[in-house]
Amino acid sequence: MVHRLMKQVFFFWQEMDRELSTLVSVASIAGMLNAVIHLDRSIQKLQLMRIRGKALGIHPPPCLWLSQQAHLQVLPYD
Repeated sequence: MVHRLMKQVFFFWQEMDRELSTLVSVASIAGMLNAVIHLDRSIQKLQLMRIRGKALGIHPPPCLWLSQQAHLQVLPYD
């Protein structure tokens, strides 16, 4: 009887561990997707600010701007 109960508890904890691992994996993926979405919105805001600044005649010193591919590159002012 005790052996059977211990076995059930062991299998319960094994199953719970599997479920928690799956939950952590899903949460990690959701966190990464959220970060990518936030980065994309930031890139769009920076590009819009640059366009508005150029339209208003504001030419800040050349600096690094985020490209649409989400990595840094120098974009010259024309």
